[in-house]
Amino acid sequence: MIISSTRSTWDRRGFDFNSIPNLAIDLDARDVVSGSITTINSRVNGYTFTGSATRNTALSGSPTISFNGSSNILTSTANVSQISGANAVTVIGAYQDLTLGSLRYFISNGAGVNGQFIVYWNTNSFCNWAQGNVGITQYFLTKPTAVEAGIWTTQTDLTLATGEANLFRKNGASVAAGSFNNSNNTNTFGNFAISIGAMTGSSNYSNMSFVKLCIYARALSAAEMTLVEREMGILSGIIF
Repeated sequence: MIISSTRSTWDRRGFDFNSIPNLAIDLDARDVVSGSITTINSRVNGYTFTGSATRNTALSGSPTISFNGSSNILTSTANVSQISGANAVTVIGAYQDLTLGSLRYFISNGAGVNGQFIVYWNTNSFCNWAQGNVGITQYFLTKPTAVEAGIWTTQTDLTLATGEANLFRKNGASVAAGSFNNSNNTNTFGNFAISIGAMTGSSNYSNMSFVKLCIYARALSAAEMTLVEREMGILSGIIF
């Protein structure tokens, strides 16, 4: 991976992340001014996220939304209906984890209730968690030993058969699950708000930054993920 000091803009390239169907949330750090922020709007579907974070340039000089790991969280003011009824969610972000160790939630729409999902860092793992109507699905990756930026993709698919691992990718390449528990959930995702930077309800805060974050309400194909990942890499200066 090469961190580039220059980047093409999304507008100049003319790529529309919404051209990939079922984009539910599109958060972009360029849409807010530098300093403390309390509101950011999704570029699609009209969702507003409120709370606290900081707009700075924490990742390769690109505009970023940063969370302090102790009190920052941004939560949608309405439930994200596009995810309700879906049986898979794909999350792709130009993202940098700023602190090693401890349990920290990157994206959450709750915990412990059927139809919810979480993407988070554990002490030694990057994890994907979902609650369906049969049981808990949880997947683990070995966590990097140093802080690093990347284009991270997770796919939470409730239709997978027992014993199948959900998808993890970093900078366009699949990363194998270290261990996982899949009880073949058959539920679909519910109608909940989404939080960035901590668990919904404010706990397990994350010290991290992102340039752009897209949440799709389905399982993207490999070709679709590659397209989004490469465009997001160009946008954020993460070349791979």
